[in-house]
Amino acid sequence: MNNRRIGILGGSFDPPTLAHEKLGEIFIQELGLDEVRYVVARQNPLKVNKATGTADNRMDMLKMMIQGHEKFSVSDAEIQDETTPSYAYNTMKMFELCEPHSEFIFLGGSDILTKFYQWYKAEQFIKEFKFAIAIRPPHNKTTTISRIKESDRKNITIVEQDSMPDISSTDVRTFFEDGDLERARQLMRPDLFDYIVDNKLYKIPQAPNATS
Repeated sequence: MNNRRIGILGGSFDPPTLAHEKLGEIFIQELGLDEVRYVVARQNPLKVNKATGTADNRMDMLKMMIQGHEKFSVSDAEIQDETTPSYAYNTMKMFELCEPHSEFIFLGGSDILTKFYQWYKAEQFIKEFKFAIAIRPPHNKTTTISRIKESDRKNITIVEQDSMPDISSTDVRTFFEDGDLERARQLMRPDLFDYIVDNKLYKIPQAPNATS
């Protein structure tokens, strides 16, 4: 018998944004999860550009982001091995093996399904695990589920929420690198903004003191 329902939300989190925080809240509310576990990827194998922030930086920022959320946790499972990219299927199998009395559900925004069948062991993945996908702008339910073969859709739950913010980590990094710090500040927790400026994580032109 499964004792706990745990959602696994992976990503580069470079940096974590208000959307990542909101996503976890929505999944807990809509699915009745006992835990949302944020898993930091060392390197997404389908992304050409490497993460700008180090794995340690991104872990630090996620730990800051989950403060105040009793059902949020952070895992470094994918950054332990520096020689291989992060494969979500392997991570899910590892959690399943280590915690056999829990049910694991793979979580994500609608954008993750765009190239799903290019993922490592995608066919096995979607048959062996439940997925919960939150609709994120500019996607809708139809465009999201259309990426998945009809025969593979039975394990997918689509979560629709009008309050989902249209924010990406790429947007935030771009605002920092363009020197548009006020717009970057609006898309993340204040302590994360300060951390990024203090540690000079991105190429910020004439970065001010974080507390100014």
